[in-house]
Amino acid sequence: MKKLINNLIKNRFLISLIFVLVVSIIGLVFNYQNYGLSWIINTNNMFSPWLNIKFVGLCLVLYELFFIITNENKNLSFWGSIIVLLSSAVAYNLTKIDSLVLGSLTIVLLNKLFTEESYNKKILYSILIVLVSLFYSYTFIPYAVAFGYLFIGLIIYITLKNKNTLKDSKFTRIALYLTVFFSVCMMAFSKLIIKNTYVEVITEQYNGLGLMFSYLYNVLLPFNNIANKELLSSIIGVAPIPMFIALYYIYKNEKHIEFLLPVTLFAVIETVFALANLPETLKGLLFLTNVSSARIIDAIQLANLFIIFYFISNVKEKLFSIKVSMRLTIVFLLLLILVPFPNEFSGRLALSLFILEETLFIFLFLNMEEESYVKVLIFFLVIFSLLSGIPAYFLS
Repeated sequence: MKKLINNLIKNRFLISLIFVLVVSIIGLVFNYQNYGLSWIINTNNMFSPWLNIKFVGLCLVLYELFFIITNENKNLSFWGSIIVLLSSAVAYNLTKIDSLVLGSLTIVLLNKLFTEESYNKKILYSILIVLVSLFYSYTFIPYAVAFGYLFIGLIIYITLKNKNTLKDSKFTRIALYLTVFFSVCMMAFSKLIIKNTYVEVITEQYNGLGLMFSYLYNVLLPFNNIANKELLSSIIGVAPIPMFIALYYIYKNEKHIEFLLPVTLFAVIETVFALANLPETLKGLLFLTNVSSARIIDAIQLANLFIIFYFISNVKEKLFSIKVSMRLTIVFLLLLILVPFPNEFSGRLALSLFILEETLFIFLFLNMEEESYVKVLIFFLVIFSLLSGIPAYFLS
């Protein structure tokens, strides 16, 4: 399996090109007669070229982003990208997920701006970041804002991670300052001059706490006739557990602060907005007026998934004994008592499945210093993501 993954990673660009061509040809057979040439750029049609490019692009940039977070662990980066790519949140919202693609690309380009030695390539990366920022500002607003807070945390992380480079290289400092300045100008342009109106009107309100644990029933979502699946879908990030553990770790050890603090801080802030009914004035100041809790939860879960992968690839010391892990697992499981699940998923069998899932994820994560536990955790994160996402493409 490891050899296969290495080959896939090594040839990922060629494989991506072949995938886009083959799937687009399949899409042509099924769609051309009904939609004509408009099918080519219409992302609402299955297997359209632009949709295929977006899907593959998301896969590639997620791998590069996880590669940074996992300290260049190819195997973990591969599985991390698969967990997000094949999540139900992406499957049900692929036409609206542009901000995740472009935001991830921005972080990857920013990291290259710091690590690249060639001045010409630094200039190229700066220009690309500015252009990507402009494109980002015209994506689906609820996701642009929700994921935007997470990407701000990652930008802080990348900057702190490369602080020595920033200190020693005057050219890099100037390139960074100009990049930030022109990126902000471009985003202000999209806000004030040619406004982005790509929003949604949600008539049905969902409980934020219920949405926080929606990843537990996402495996059942494709097989049930329930409205607004795109809002109930999620990424398996096991939130809010990784956030709690990250805060505990920062308090006790004061290590890995450059990643854990900004990412966890913004995840906690978004959690407050998702769970609390805040004044409209405050929402307006933070650009959250047109952002529903359902969209914010996806960003929170992604942040928690990043925290999981950062822990298992960078933190080696043991946090808890087996006995403490078992007790904490039981404590966290008690949170499920407060969670209002949809009526379709409130039966005894469904609730038993949720308890089993939560116990599995929490206990394995709390014992992440053991390699065998990490392998099992990754295995089940991948399996539940596949069971949640793949059927959604064909049964939605």
